[in-house]
Amino acid sequence: MRAPGEHSRFVRHRPEHLHLEIDLDELAKVLALEPLPAEPRRRLVGPHDLHVFEQLRRLRITRSPQALPADYFVLATGEAPHRAMTQLGGAPFLPASMPWPQREGTVGDFYAQLSFVDSTDLLPDLPGDVLLVFRFHDLDHRTSWDEELYGFVWVEATERRLIDPRDVQRSKAGAAHDPWPALHGYRVRTFDDPSQTERLLEHAPDDVFLLNGEVTKVGGAATDCQSIWPPKVPTEHRFLGQIAAVWPAVGAPFPVVDRARPLRGHGDPDFQRLVSGPGSGVTCLYLNARGDVHVHFSGS
Repeated sequence: MRAPGEHSRFVRHRPEHLHLEIDLDELAKVLALEPLPAEPRRRLVGPHDLHVFEQLRRLRITRSPQALPADYFVLATGEAPHRAMTQLGGAPFLPASMPWPQREGTVGDFYAQLSFVDSTDLLPDLPGDVLLVFRFHDLDHRTSWDEELYGFVWVEATERRLIDPRDVQRSKAGAAHDPWPALHGYRVRTFDDPSQTERLLEHAPDDVFLLNGEVTKVGGAATDCQSIWPPKVPTEHRFLGQIAAVWPAVGAPFPVVDRARPLRGHGDPDFQRLVSGPGSGVTCLYLNARGDVHVHFSGS
């Protein structure tokens, strides 16, 4: 796939920011001839998903004063241009001086990292700039819903000596399957507005999903992470962001940032190469008062 800067008029780079960004107005111009689907997707992966979501928001909801700013990330293929960017799969932003995460004699599989470098106005005073997320698939008697399956590492964005991508380790269970593809995030500042949920449930239930993006993001509000898995998220836990498993759109342009051509279907080899993450849900990350990261889940 070509680099997005060669053909995507809706991508912006601001020197003061780490991530490349999506210009929603320019994206709307590029996709102006694409009709809005009658049944829009909930999961946001690529620019087309984002465009439909934001256009429907403009048509069907009004942002309230209680809305929470959020940085959503739509994805492009391959390793990030800067290793401190938000990324799923690939090589983590792990310092060369730091050992690869282990637990109970097993090594973790790198799942994803959330970068807060461009989001310090949303989430100040964090333990680090980049949060690495690992999953320990070789631990016995653990399921995907078990918080003990996860491990976390905070890293400062100023770190320069990083592990060589050739030194990425995999668990025995992980090595039995193809690795998750490397995908990196393009940022867009938008919002979540959960304060309107009860009103919309009563008057326009089909529009409730527009209040909260089901997407990899920093800040904003969690996607339904309270409702399906006890215990409830403690009120004192601070929401950091979430990682959404990747299930790209088919039949629409720009299923990812660096691909204008639609994917043909779920059997398309290109589609299979883009699917990433455990299952199909959303992993929501919280910080407690001691600086510990906790996981809660959505079954979306």
